[in-house]
Amino acid sequence: MRRVQKKQAEEFVALLEQVHKEIKKYLEAGNDAIAMDLLVQCQEGALELGNLIEKTEGEDCKTIPVLERYCELIYQIHEGIAGGRGQGVSGNNAYKSLHRQQIQIENSVRSDISLRREIVFFPYKASMLYSLESIWKAEDEDPECDAYVVPIPYYDKNQDGSLGAYHYEGNSLPVNVPIMHYDSYSFEERRPDAIFIHTPYDYANYVTSIDPRFYSAELKKYTECLVYVPYYVTAGGMSEGQAWCPAYANADYIVIQSDKYRKFFDKSIPDEKFLPLGSPKFDSVIHKCQNPPKPPEKWKLDGERLEQFENGKVYFYNTSINGMLGNTEVFLKKMRYVFDIFKGRDDACLLWRPHPLLESTFNTMRSAYKPQFDALKKEFVESNTGILDETPDIETAIALSDVYIGDSGSSVTSLFGIAGKPLFIFNNNINTLPEADDWRGEKINPRFNGWGDDRYQVTLNNELWFSENNDYHYKFYMDLETGCSEGRYYMAAAEIKGKIYVFPANARHLLIIENKKIRRIELKELIAQRGAFYSYWYNKKYIFLFPFNYPYLVRFSLDTEDICYMEGIAQFNIRMVDGERCAGGIGVYGNELVFASPADNQFVFVDIDTLKARSLSSNTKCNLGTQGIITEKDNLWLLPLNGMTLTCWNPKTGYLREYDDVPEKFKSIRWPY
Repeated sequence: MRRVQKKQAEEFVALLEQVHKEIKKYLEAGNDAIAMDLLVQCQEGALELGNLIEKTEGEDCKTIPVLERYCELIYQIHEGIAGGRGQGVSGNNAYKSLHRQQIQIENSVRSDISLRREIVFFPYKASMLYSLESIWKAEDEDPECDAYVVPIPYYDKNQDGSLGAYHYEGNSLPVNVPIMHYDSYSFEERRPDAIFIHTPYDYANYVTSIDPRFYSAELKKYTECLVYVPYYVTAGGMSEGQAWCPAYANADYIVIQSDKYRKFFDKSIPDEKFLPLGSPKFDSVIHKCQNPPKPPEKWKLDGERLEQFENGKVYFYNTSINGMLGNTEVFLKKMRYVFDIFKGRDDACLLWRPHPLLESTFNTMRSAYKPQFDALKKEFVESNTGILDETPDIETAIALSDVYIGDSGSSVTSLFGIAGKPLFIFNNNINTLPEADDWRGEKINPRFNGWGDDRYQVTLNNELWFSENNDYHYKFYMDLETGCSEGRYYMAAAEIKGKIYVFPANARHLLIIENKKIRRIELKELIAQRGAFYSYWYNKKYIFLFPFNYPYLVRFSLDTEDICYMEGIAQFNIRMVDGERCAGGIGVYGNELVFASPADNQFVFVDIDTLKARSLSSNTKCNLGTQGIITEKDNLWLLPLNGMTLTCWNPKTGYLREYDDVPEKFKSIRWPY
């Protein structure tokens, strides 16, 4: 019997005791009619309880004959009252008999009725079932648990946020997973003991939405235990977008890979909600790598493709949503390059697995590029370039692959990592075969500050190089010992007051080097994703770190090593423009730093010493978004994010002049593209 049903049974038996006392009271007061009516109600309740027990426990349950004896006793007492109180029927005698029988029912309900749990899993994407799989299997194998997998529908979202096309992927789940259609499972009536979900977004996803009937707030009304298990896994950090999602408020528990991931969630979430239990996705990929399955029939391995698959290395090519949204044009060029490289190869098989929501994201957020993507996909299939994997089971694809190639910002890299298979992370800006000396630019990637002192360079593999004569001829100086293989951990270095300072890009700390000894100055660990900072500025008193994904402007005091964090600048200077995250220009104006908005004609001036801020508008109608600022005495020259109009603006006088007669062959270029 279910917990909620057994609780109802126990509450009913406890209620009988109260009713029996009422029957005694009314019999002693001579109100036989009311007493007889209460007896009838007791009998009807006992019959209902018997039917429930027979339905859930079977006819052989020991509690059923106990209830039958109770019903027979009620009949005898009722008949005795109706016959004029014969056969010694009194309030006290009736109560004693009923009480003895009620105790027997209570003991039998407690001891003879087994308690069963009912747990339901609500996946919406077939490909994401594996984030719940090992939990479902464990519950399904438990003889005291009834586990149900109920795939729920979802919708694409239109660009205005309304619900679009309907999807149901229940028929795409593996055949070994018994499912129940969502119309056949009424969680309102069944009130399961626990509900497991793998999507935390409810209404807040820009691309898709599960059916609103299954939003976490609705589910929580009908269960005592709502559990969110992330659909993703991670190799060490989490996106800020996962710090707070609507389901966290309603979930009783949130499963995380380990204790250290608690810090990436919003501090307002109670600690007791977090269960550091690992991930079912890791369980699945380990199991399948140890027991490789057969290739799915949908891969259509025959002829030339089968020979490629069996004789060559299988390269799992992952195209992620983050990679596509970062720079869609570059992303598509990279796809073309990869397809061309693998075309006609006998020694390598390209297994392309687009993110399950990639096409939906194209439709919603990058619709102008969707035809290009569709054309690439069609050509890939028709030219037999490789295997297009659109099956829901990513773990099978990983188990049958030898190598990962693709974007770094994807949880798939974690799955390959746990499987112990090599990963090759792409630079999407490379879309041609390398020339002889191309490695120099990728390794060194020089960054000149424009102030005349470019003696130090930080390479992409986190080494520090030095130009002794400041003549742009560099030699190796030292390794920065990051313990991290990721490129662009630091962006630049400078010698200030006899010390070398190394400025972070992906890192969340500053390095100070004296006599080749490194000291780290830790910053608040507030984000996990790449691109914390994108530029810097310093004078004899301070170092300023300009944020991209980090939430604060950071000022470091060279004398005291105090750190100040200023809110608001990152949100103003970094904006979404035409669906892409863009940075506004930054300049120096007297004793102030000037931050431009990339979206309009607004500017924020911040005093370098006091950090007091003031806002100004250039009032230009042409330069709606500034990507660069150049200072000339009291004037600021504004370089546009879009278009070709240059603006000269004097913030002190309000003087403004716009120059749009740029020579025809000139082009507007936006860093870093």
